[in-house]
Amino acid sequence: MATARRIDQVEQQMTSRGEAPFHVSGGGHEGTAALALHLTPDDWLHCHYRDKALLLARGMTAGDFINGLLCNSRSSSQGRQMCSHLSAPHLNIISMAVPVGNNALQSVGVAEAIQHRSGSPLVLCAVGDDATQEGEFLEAVSEAVRRRLPIIFLIEDNQWAISTRTTGQTFYSLPRDRGDQFMGTDVHRLDGRDPIAAYEGFGEIVQRLRQYREPVLVVLEVERLTSHTNADDQRLYRDEKDIRRAADCGDPVVYMKSYFLENGCDARVLASLEEEIQAEVASAEIESLQDGDPQPEFSAKIPLPIELTHLQNERRGLDGDS
Repeated sequence: MATARRIDQVEQQMTSRGEAPFHVSGGGHEGTAALALHLTPDDWLHCHYRDKALLLARGMTAGDFINGLLCNSRSSSQGRQMCSHLSAPHLNIISMAVPVGNNALQSVGVAEAIQHRSGSPLVLCAVGDDATQEGEFLEAVSEAVRRRLPIIFLIEDNQWAISTRTTGQTFYSLPRDRGDQFMGTDVHRLDGRDPIAAYEGFGEIVQRLRQYREPVLVVLEVERLTSHTNADDQRLYRDEKDIRRAADCGDPVVYMKSYFLENGCDARVLASLEEEIQAEVASAEIESLQDGDPQPEFSAKIPLPIELTHLQNERRGLDGDS
């Protein structure tokens, strides 16, 4: 969680200096890292773009994030994907979808493919609160319920859809009350501001899912501690009191530091850890800035089957005759 926060700070600095075009912060969503301790290597993750801490806990590195920010030749997509939208096939981390809600349908497809594999693997589909209003998400939940698929729909609810409040406008937050069920499935609620409580809640949910192999809806309440992206200014639509309240009461990194200190951890140990993190991220920044741009490729990595090649040549001949 502390590494994710430091990566955010460095990425913000790089964007401000004009070294990167776009930045999305994960500030306030770091509590998702608590889920990683309950996952196995056979599970699949289709993450939200603010899931830095969860992705680090899964095994990604600071360099992976900064390479992705720069879209350089060592980025996961080699510059072919939007920055902050990463993937890692060796960790079963699926490439993030830029269109909001699309990852839900893709996650359902993966869940169907692994449904009967040994070891009871599951799929994580993480979305923001506003994505739950997308048709793709609703369709995905419907199919997961119908086919009883092992998938966690993790809704990271920071109460904002860019500049619009979402409270009272989702299936789990209705105008007059809160929705505790959706399509016959219970809605579980966890507090992402308190990673210890979230860890315990995730443990119970994951254990039950592995046993019964049915979809689960989880609303993780978090705060968005920054503007939506570097292209946004939340001060234009959030009053100062609300921004200050979120920082004072909803920062999971601050919560964890206080928790460790209150439970006997030596402050020098935490300070040393923070120094190590700063050095690690600084080294990743230097290395990523030295890497070159991706090189364009104009042919498929794997040649087309001979039948398709003949068909392609015939089509070209027809087009030439016309």
